[in-house]
Amino acid sequence: MHRVLLARNRVDFVATLLQQGRLADMLMLRHFTAPGTKVSLEELKEESSGTPVKETARHALLKKREAVYAKAMSVPNTAWMSAAATACGTKEECCALSQSRETVRATVNSSDPTRVTLNGTCFTAVEEKNLPASLRLAASCENGDAVMLTVPFAQSGERVQSYAVGGGLRAVQLCGAEGSIVADAAAVDEFTAEQNVLAAAACSGVLRRLEEICARHATNTARYDALLVRNPAVQKRLSQLASARFGVEALSSFVTGHDPAMVAADTNTNSTDSTVHHESEKYTPSLVESVALCMFAKHVLAEGVAHAREITRYTELTQKQPHNSKPECCIEYTYAAELFGCERQLLSSMGGGTAMQGMRYIAPLLTQQPHTQQEQGTNPFTNIPELITSYVLGAENSSVRLAAPHVNLQVSTARLEKDISLMLHRIRQHHKQHKTQRVDPLFVMAIAQYAAEVFANVAVVYRTTASLSREDPSGPRNWLLAQSFCSESNARRIRVLQEWDLSVSARRALSKAGNLDECTIHPVELMNVEPAKKKATTTTASTSTKTESKVKN
Repeated sequence: MHRVLLARNRVDFVATLLQQGRLADMLMLRHFTAPGTKVSLEELKEESSGTPVKETARHALLKKREAVYAKAMSVPNTAWMSAAATACGTKEECCALSQSRETVRATVNSSDPTRVTLNGTCFTAVEEKNLPASLRLAASCENGDAVMLTVPFAQSGERVQSYAVGGGLRAVQLCGAEGSIVADAAAVDEFTAEQNVLAAAACSGVLRRLEEICARHATNTARYDALLVRNPAVQKRLSQLASARFGVEALSSFVTGHDPAMVAADTNTNSTDSTVHHESEKYTPSLVESVALCMFAKHVLAEGVAHAREITRYTELTQKQPHNSKPECCIEYTYAAELFGCERQLLSSMGGGTAMQGMRYIAPLLTQQPHTQQEQGTNPFTNIPELITSYVLGAENSSVRLAAPHVNLQVSTARLEKDISLMLHRIRQHHKQHKTQRVDPLFVMAIAQYAAEVFANVAVVYRTTASLSREDPSGPRNWLLAQSFCSESNARRIRVLQEWDLSVSARRALSKAGNLDECTIHPVELMNVEPAKKKATTTTASTSTKTESKVKN
């Protein structure tokens, strides 16, 4: 029982990296190398024996993930949210997006503390003909506390109004609507973490279907010489789609996974210890890790849709087409067309609140400066072994090293370790420059996105390490996917830092400018302005002419 509780309260990877400046990558190594961690819902059913007991929270989450993944592969819109509710048998109630906490305000009734009055707008994914009886959402009270609420759709007047916004997304406007409090702030955090995990599962399903469509489209020709897959640009985009899905699945496996002791506790249906089942029913993914997972999945999905657009360019996407080489396989062009039409709504449903979640959950982690090895020890002689080791290895004192990556991943690992050290250096530098100021929102979003990329990259490294160490048949393929993913992730990390540096330079230039009128000229007015005369160039030309004449004389 003691081991089960320890497994529940494992160290948060992202929080450890941002607060303490070190990696908790041994957790990933144990997760991907342990025999009982990557368990699907079907395997749990097969391994269980004896009389079945009440479904645990882990089984429920796996069931929701499977349903969301399948729904996202079949329908490329926001219907994945309703699939999670259907999997748990809660068809009479739909859930709003987790960002409703920022857009809906609740006023507690003075006579009845369980009743509230709601004002604001939230979004959900449900059709009008299948509108349930009530809506479950998170909201903020006047004092800032978060609560989980249930709001009936059938209310007098126009207190609850709903209208479609496209892509399967539906807006619900609350004007003095009455609701009931069903849970406190802890349940709101659990709800947010679960929504992030399910959104990542939906991203994985969409990426898999896009990968399948683009691969069949690239090989759909009657002549081998005309194969689109022979194009190096198409080959690169196909590898990017495959590696992106590989990264999302690896990171999702770690965020929702257990160590073998926890899996044994969940699957042991013959156990009579009610305390074990009670603790198992309280399982929720780590909140900060789920935010990083959702943020990463949203960004790679946006890039994946862009890759699919480029691959299927100049192609009519009006109907399905059989593959020329294998007529029994159809190319789902209609899926891609529907996805391209509702891309904005789909990304909003998956990660519309990632910026607000970053400010709420990741910004507090950046208030503490990551400690170096010199700052952690009070006695300077206690860190002599670490200093000698780092000097022998040619590393800086504040650098970060992965514990046990595979030897065939040394190049990608070295680049990743360098980027992690650079991120920690940027955090320390920001702390030194802004000691008394509040945390910059742009800085928080940049570090959150950077940390999400690091989080996913470490997961890919250790998933590949596990497959290469066990000599699985999928080892060579995973190694190729890891190489592609690490390269793309490195490019994304560089782009994040470049955008942050550009924003800092732009704000510094605007703060130094004495007159901002030229920065706010209307585009039409700017277009009609006469071009400025190049006085400096004319003066320089005349000076050079006079000099030449003097030389001739």
